[in-house]
Amino acid sequence: MVSVILISIIPIYIEIMTKISTIKCRLYSLHGGLLLIVQSARLLYLCCLNLFLLALRTKEKIKVSPKTIYNYLDYLTNACLLYKVQREDLEGKKILSINEKYYCVNQGFNQVRIGRNQLNNSRIMENIVYFELLRRGYEVTIGCVGNYEIDFVCKKMGERIYVQVTRELSHEETIEREFRPLLLVKDNYPKYVISTDEFDMSQDGIKHMNILDFLSGDEI
Repeated sequence: MVSVILISIIPIYIEIMTKISTIKCRLYSLHGGLLLIVQSARLLYLCCLNLFLLALRTKEKIKVSPKTIYNYLDYLTNACLLYKVQREDLEGKKILSINEKYYCVNQGFNQVRIGRNQLNNSRIMENIVYFELLRRGYEVTIGCVGNYEIDFVCKKMGERIYVQVTRELSHEETIEREFRPLLLVKDNYPKYVISTDEFDMSQDGIKHMNILDFLSGDEI
């Protein structure tokens, strides 16, 4: 999981941060007050460069310390380029310290890398929904119930909701995959499945929402 993230985003960040560093250096020649910005841009550029080299080594099956990779992921998280989401054991009611997910702050970076016709729409939708939930003030974790995963467990002001995200519910297997984890959660908090489907596919107390209705509405 970590290596895939690194390989997919680092080349873009290297290019971006190189340009930022160059621009800031030029501005610094005009105003000494930008020293801190210049240093920050250079530091972030070096972090990205090192991460790219680590990704190449991982791809070539050269051993890289997990601690080193996670250190650099922390740097990118602290720079607000990635957001880390922890997993929550819904049965044991505790936050897990492993297998967290990372979401990219801007999907435009990914589109530049792979082009318009090769996008993984489900992952992009998940990324969009995650940041929209943050914007609406939710504290977000990933839910684990048995061997199943719930995309987002969202908490705000003592209340919570559960959200699954998928591109479309066109097959029985997909419907089973998205609805079953929510059915395993034995509480009365609202549960949602968000997709691009225009027909209402709500069932068993779980509400289905079109993603456009979610983004433009205020129900959640």
